[in-house]
Amino acid sequence: MAPWAMVGFEVIPQVCEEYEFDQTKAKALMVITIVCAVLMYSCSTLATAMVAQEGYANWAEYLNSNPFWAYGEAVETALGKPALYLLGFAMTCAVLSAINGFILSASRLMSAMAKKKALPAVFCYRPQGSTAPVYAILFVGITGMLTPMLGRAALSWIVDMTSFGTTIGFLYVSLPLGSLQRRKATRLFRAGASQALSAP
Repeated sequence: MAPWAMVGFEVIPQVCEEYEFDQTKAKALMVITIVCAVLMYSCSTLATAMVAQEGYANWAEYLNSNPFWAYGEAVETALGKPALYLLGFAMTCAVLSAINGFILSASRLMSAMAKKKALPAVFCYRPQGSTAPVYAILFVGITGMLTPMLGRAALSWIVDMTSFGTTIGFLYVSLPLGSLQRRKATRLFRAGASQALSAP
């Protein structure tokens, strides 16, 4: 999958630090969720491609007609209206969970940047007894509500820009992390070799 398709999964390690959750399980949980997402995307694509639409000679002709929602039309053709309504409910849940994940990840990112003095300290403020960065959440929520007012063209440009930026960001983080892991592995190997050579 393209790097921008992984956006959202980084919420897992960010949220794990706020709860009584074994950090060693975060990696396994992230891998499982990514695998499940890949399977779901693949199944939905295959299901859409396998259903023949009435009134069209072939799949290319159907696509050239610019269908409003090819997946939904495929489900309705194969399983009827009740299945389409159930799919609509599932898609609504997916959108709401994506919004929730966005607010979680963006607010925690702003909080982490505020702790490192890259943003004003107000964004890392957490009320006593709470782990939620209140002002960061409010900022992200208000910004998210106002952004659609910019219009469809501006939103498309923002999505394209952030997709490319996400790819650069993942690369920016992955390269130094890989370098640190190699250095750590090298130090462990040298320490093990030194102990083995010094053993009687």
